Amino acid sequence: MRKGISLNLKQIYWKGALIYYFQEQYEKAITMNQQAQKYLKQSVNGFNADSMSWLGNIYYMQARFKEATEMISEAQQLFQEIGNELGVAECLERLGDIYAMQDKYDEAI
Repeated sequence: MRKGISLNLKQIYWKGALIYYFQEQYEKAITMNQQAQKYLKQSVNGFNADSMSWLGNIYYMQARFKEATEMISEAQQLFQEIGNELGVAECLERLGDIYAMQDKYDEAI
């Protein structure tokens, strides 16, 4: 598949995921996000990191903390690779929130 087509499909799925997220239809948002990630793997790390971060946030909203931690940690690593300090900081903040919600205050610091 050509790269341009792949990026357009990624954008379609990504926007669908955002719509479902804001409608609090989290399972549908997860499915759309996962579809977008199929095309993101062929794309730029910044888009992939954003997608993983959003997916982590969806899991967080559902109190699926293990999955949220995994996605957000992966996003943090990708943000570090591309030098996106704001992305890293936002991931660290969300990881702190996740640990605090589980009363793991030492890890949240």
